[in-house]
Order: sequence, then C-alpha cells, then structure tokens
Amino acid sequence: MGSRPPVRAYHFFRRYADDNNREALSVWIDHHQPSLPPLFSFQVYITYDVSSAEDADLEALAKKLYAGLLCEWGHYAKRLDVHFMRPGASPTDCMERHRALVQAEPNNLADVVIPSYVTESCKYHSIVIIVDSPGWKEEGMTIVAFDCSKPNAKFPLQHFKKSLNDTEVMLEDLCSMLKWIEEYEDMYKKAQELGMAEW
Repeated sequence: MGSRPPVRAYHFFRRYADDNNREALSVWIDHHQPSLPPLFSFQVYITYDVSSAEDADLEALAKKLYAGLLCEWGHYAKRLDVHFMRPGASPTDCMERHRALVQAEPNNLADVVIPSYVTESCKYHSIVIIVDSPGWKEEGMTIVAFDCSKPNAKFPLQHFKKSLNDTEVMLEDLCSMLKWIEEYEDMYKKAQELGMAEW
C-alpha cells in the first residue's frame, strides 16, 4: 500500500483596518478551504518603511514572518496579526497601540486580542513582537513583555529580547502553558465542525 500524499497546507490572509483605521493583516495556515481565522494570535508591529520593492507585497511579508515565528511548532491553530506602524515608531508607541487594541471592542471574534498572558511562569499581561528592520531574518526582532502583574527584580516592568531564535523559544514556551489557548482552540474546533465560514 502506497503512502498517503502529504496534506496540503494553505496560507490565508485577512486584510482589515484596526480601530484606529490603520491597515492590518492577519495570516494563518489551515488544511481546509474556506478557513476561519484562528482565535489565538500573536501581535507583530512593523516599524520600518515597507514601501521598498522587496516588502511592498504585504501578504508575502506576512507569510515570511509566520514562517519565521510560528510555522515549525505547535499543534494549535494560531494566527499572526501584523500591524503597520509609522516608520521609526518606538517600542513605547507599539506598547500603547497594543493596549488600545486590547481595550477596543472587536467587530467580531477574529479581531480579538488576547487580554492577558499571565501564568505561573509568565507574569506579563502583554507581549508584542516588533520588527524594526527589513533585515530581521539576520538581525532578529524585538519581543517586548510588559504590564507585569507583580514587577520585581526578576520580572521587571518591561523586558526586551532581540534574537529571532530567542523569540521563537519564548513564544513556544508561552503557547505550551497559556491559559487562553485551549479555550480558544475548543471554540475554533466547534465552529469548524459546524461548517462556519466566518465568525
């Protein structure tokens, strides 16, 4: 008996305007068409000029970011929400933007931003990924953990990392214990079983 052909994975994209009317783009992978956007997400903030020839195709850029951060691990459905800030925006700008998105009333479940990452091992309510250079594959990217529930010497108010490998490890650790992920995954699977095409 011959081996089964590999199940094809499709990339899906959703363009939308965030609550401040700025362009944003969600990307995720699924084996089914059509596909619902997963409810579990990480937020990426682009702070360099993406109008260059290489990055002008925003879907191609989002696909590369997904492959660099989320593609190689985890069995949970997950999406990457990519926000395009003004070139040169600071980490503080991105943190403030993220807080505003958490507070915003979503238009539908596909716009939900996880309100807290706090677990026994992670004390931070908020985590964002900042990409400040088109050379992020070589230079890495910044991960910012902030809004600590109990800041102290071990868990400072803000925490920065700049290595792509470190970022992957930290996100994998978060997904292994994040309290929201199973709840979101159950909702997502039930919606798929019902054949829902949109939230």
